[in-house]
Amino acid sequence: NCLESEPSNSGVTLGRVRQLLAKSRFRDAESILQTIVAERPNLMEAQARLGEVLLDRGIDSEFLQWQRALPSTAATHPEIWHIHGLWARRSGQRLAAARCFLEAARLDPNHKGAVFQLSQLLNDTEYTDVAEQLSVRSQRLAQLHYILMEVRFGYNAQLARKMVDLLDLLDRPLEAIGWC
Repeated sequence: NCLESEPSNSGVTLGRVRQLLAKSRFRDAESILQTIVAERPNLMEAQARLGEVLLDRGIDSEFLQWQRALPSTAATHPEIWHIHGLWARRSGQRLAAARCFLEAARLDPNHKGAVFQLSQLLNDTEYTDVAEQLSVRSQRLAQLHYILMEVRFGYNAQLARKMVDLLDLLDRPLEAIGWC
């Protein structure tokens, strides 16, 4: 309904993109994302989703072209750093990948993908203690995500209690209080 009433609204269009990606309609999503990014290059969610699609497609030249065209504000978005890290890791640049994942996690300590990737990369280094801490955090973030998906379908006191405990362990007290 929103898309019909406001077809040019980028926020609404991004909702459509999310649906297309969930249905594995990557080409359709990419086409829409290209349009959004051309019109609003500073809309980082669109940039990040486009970067993901291009990365998944595996054509490095297109990915690198997207990367070069990013506005300077992209350096403040954790998902952009995460995508850079995925590309660097896939390209065999472990140190650069670790740097990217570290920056994503610095910007958003709750970015489960960046925390997981960083824990994996640090596992084979002298920083195994840090890798273990990040691995535990990554597992907790994944559990939190799973519980959030479950709670969407109906309130459950046990799940809410688990949510509060996880939020507390993740040092997110205000959210824990909210769930209480």
